[in-house]
Parts: sequence; C-alpha cells; structure tokens
Amino acid sequence: MNNIAIIIGTRPEYIKCLPLLKSSNRYKLVYVQQHTDLVKLDLEHEIVPIQEYGENRLNNIISSILHSRILDKSWDAIMVQGDTVVAFAAALSAFNKNIEVIHLEAGLRTYDTKNPFPEEGYRKMIDCISSYGLCPSHQSVCNNIKEGFCGQLVNVGNTSIDAIAKYNLIPKITNKVLVTLHRRENWDIIEGFFEAIEFLANKYTELEFILPIHPNPLITKHASIFKKVKVIQPLDHKSLCIIMADCNTIISDSGGIQEEAAYLGKKIFCCRKTTERSELLDTYVILTPTPEILINTFLPQTSQLPKSLVYGDGDSCIKINEFIENM
Repeated sequence: MNNIAIIIGTRPEYIKCLPLLKSSNRYKLVYVQQHTDLVKLDLEHEIVPIQEYGENRLNNIISSILHSRILDKSWDAIMVQGDTVVAFAAALSAFNKNIEVIHLEAGLRTYDTKNPFPEEGYRKMIDCISSYGLCPSHQSVCNNIKEGFCGQLVNVGNTSIDAIAKYNLIPKITNKVLVTLHRRENWDIIEGFFEAIEFLANKYTELEFILPIHPNPLITKHASIFKKVKVIQPLDHKSLCIIMADCNTIISDSGGIQEEAAYLGKKIFCCRKTTERSELLDTYVILTPTPEILINTFLPQTSQLPKSLVYGDGDSCIKINEFIENM
C-alpha cells in the first residue's frame, strides 16, 4: 500500500498523525475543516470544507464528508485516528466505497456510550468496519478480539508517544499545576470545576495553577471565575508538553494527555467518570468526575513516577510502517 489518505479534523488527530505523515511518502493528508482555529497545518494537504446542512454541527460534519468527492480518488486505503466525528464519517464513507479502513488507536474502550460522548460510540463503530486495527496497547487488542474484530490487529503503541518523545524532555517536579478542561460531557458543570480549581489554587498557595483556555465560548465565558489561576492562550503541542514535563501534577479531562502525562511520570486528576486508558488507573490516573471529588481528592505530587511504557516508547511509526509494508 503506497497511497493512503490520512483523514483528520481536529488538533489532537493532527498531533498524533504528524509523526506518521512525516515518516513516509505513502501517506497523504486530508484535512476536514473542523478545528480551523486550532490546527496550523505545515504539510501539503487536501481540504474538505464543512457545509451547513442543518443546526446540528456533528451531522453537518458527517454530511460534508459523505458528500465530498475526496474518496473518489484511487486510494489503496484510508487511515483515521481515534474517536472523532471526522474519523467515523471518513471511515463510513470509505466503507461505502469499498475502500479499506485502517484505524489508528483502535480498541480503546470505556464500555459506556455516554462517557465519553460521542467518542465511545464513534470508536466502536469505526472498529466494526475497519480492515486493520492499529492498537495502542495490549488491552486494546484484547478488547477488539473479545468483540470479534473482523480484520487484522496489531499492537503498535500510540503515535502520541512518538510526538512527545522527539522533544527529548527531562521531567522534573516543580510548583506548576497544568489544567486543561474542554470535554462536551463537562460543559454543564464546567463552572463548578472552574470554581473547584480556583479553590485549590487558593488552598495550595505554593503552587502555580496554569490553564491554557480552550477557545470554545462555552468554556471561555466562565474564565472570569479565575483570580488566582493563571489563564493563558492555547499553546502549541511542544510548549504544552514542556509545561507538562516541568509541572507538579495535572488536572484535565483529556484522553491524550493521560498517555503523555504517564509517559512523563506525572499524575493526572482526570475530570471524567471513566477512562478508555484503564491501564493507567490508580498509578497515574485518578478519576475525579465532580468538582467536589476533585477538591477532596487532589494532592500535589511529591516525587516523580516511573515513566509508563504502556503506550510505547516512541517507536510506533516504525511498527506501523513495518506492518503496512507486510500487509
């Protein structure tokens, strides 16, 4: 396979796919314009614009991809990453055209379709129609085997670790606490989480709480809550990882940051009811699904944790390219 479209629509997808895109000329980038304010593309790419078919943003993205002619080209396969609406719609469009689907980051599961919503459902549906599952861990391989995955599975680790490994960061414990919150299932209680984080910042005055604010208006409208917490503009991936490597601990509802934090030996207080990175629970990930639980559970980190290799050691692209060459 020498002509594979990698179809992405969000900043996390681009970050995770960038090491792979740069590793071989077999990959061609297709960008669906979902995160126009966060994604700064520096590679040659084709664009799928989002059309307004109705009031539902997710349905508009799906319809735009299904109506696009981008998959009418002679692709050997398409690759999608993760659990986004773009990944699902691109996989569905390719499946309808009898193009083989390669799912990068296949097999992660919470087995709760409401958490994370809608990502858990999208990821499971993508796996159902994929020919190849590039799984980030042994557990994700087992999940797909248990569900009767119809294609080929391989544990390749996660390309997110490739992305962070190239920065050659040396983790250390400082007085910084990194905070990121943006997930859809937290929108209704984001004000409570912000108040809880401001409370913690006033309780632990020796710590500096830093929040790169997500540009979603549903998030930014509550930023005035913060007086002690330092609110900054969104960071590029390397700058974010530098803070992550230097911080004391992390408060976040992100999935990818769980992998990166564990690789850097950092504890993350995860503002979610469940996680698809279950291998990291207790040692690296502490679930704090409500503001009250976050306040009662949060403790600064006193020492560096061992580097987690659950999702690889930065060699995922090598494993993926070897697998594709031998398909």
